[in-house]
Amino acid sequence: MTRANALNFTKLTASPFFVISSDMSHLISDSELEVALSGLPGWSVENDQLVKRYQLGSFREAVAAIVRISFEAEDANHHPEITNAYNSLEIRLCTHDAGDKLTDKDLKLAAKIEEIVSPEKEG
Repeated sequence: MTRANALNFTKLTASPFFVISSDMSHLISDSELEVALSGLPGWSVENDQLVKRYQLGSFREAVAAIVRISFEAEDANHHPEITNAYNSLEIRLCTHDAGDKLTDKDLKLAAKIEEIVSPEKEG
């Protein structure tokens, strides 16, 4: 298996320190963001980040959600900032390789997170 196949990239540019995908993320315009947020209940924008806070039933449920989110994040090669205190989670998304701006990668991962953490448990 080549490095490209292992990372699931179609086109790669080599660097002595890391591998960069030539398929860049699409920066989200204000109008695109407004439409996207209408389909992501409870998500907001704070300091150029998509943010959502969840209240779950227990610490165990919160940690289980973090583990499930981690699998989706790894598959997408896009890693959120996750804060946990007992049964609460705070998720923050932005695309670091796009200058810490919002891209389609953030919206896609937010939608996956919504599938993972049930709406009945959000706060």
